[in-house]
Amino acid sequence: MPRVEDAEQATDAVVAFLKPHFSWGGRPVSARWENGIWLVEVDIGVFKPRVGQVRLDSESGHIVEYQFPKPEAS
Repeated sequence: MPRVEDAEQATDAVVAFLKPHFSWGGRPVSARWENGIWLVEVDIGVFKPRVGQVRLDSESGHIVEYQFPKPEAS
């Protein structure tokens, strides 16, 4: 993936990354740039909010790290 230059590109890349795991791809909550890394918060919850974070390298466009809370037990 090419260089990621703005929040829209960052959120699009993260939603595309999540799509194989979550059919809806998640709902982007926020995106901010910190020292060459895009930090994108995404809600992957269906009925309740479940917001996680995905870090995306702005130069390569690759996912560096992601973290999502575990689903609550019913």
